[in-house]
Amino acid sequence: MFQFTRPLIKTSILPLRLLRFSSTEAYTNALTHLKKDLKAAMLAKDDTKKTTIRSMLSTIKNNEIAQNGKEATFSEFTLFDTYSKMIKESQESIKEFQENDRKDLMEKESAEMEIVKSYLRQLPVTSEEEVDVKVFELLKSLKENDKDLQIKNVFGKVNWRDLSNEWKTSPTVIKRSILRQFKDAL
Repeated sequence: MFQFTRPLIKTSILPLRLLRFSSTEAYTNALTHLKKDLKAAMLAKDDTKKTTIRSMLSTIKNNEIAQNGKEATFSEFTLFDTYSKMIKESQESIKEFQENDRKDLMEKESAEMEIVKSYLRQLPVTSEEEVDVKVFELLKSLKENDKDLQIKNVFGKVNWRDLSNEWKTSPTVIKRSILRQFKDAL
């Protein structure tokens, strides 16, 4: 007599909150690794590592929320940029603590920065030194083709998505390297 219009069994394989539709495998693996390390730090009662990993996860989540409406792909390059930004902020904080003679805070910030650096090194991305070598070669080849090469033309000639995937690095790292080396390559 009664007809059910909805299936009795839930057909969803995974809840939506677990799916990361626009992320790479390396991104998902890095987040999983962070969460496992957070659990291990909690069990070991390692407060420095625990707070640092929580801060990292919070920053990553905030970046995801900020990119929610945009067509953004979350990749190891996104994590590289996030970790690099966190390291830069830590270096600035350490400098301020040093100027104000706060050695206790300086040591704490240094320990947290080393933890972030360890996760940065684990990412499957090319080092900045290797990128610098590739950028120098790129600038030399562009300069050979165009004698009046200007920096704005360099940025226009580069296919950022393909280049970052081919070189296994963030477009931000490539841009910084181009800015640093443009005059040297001339």
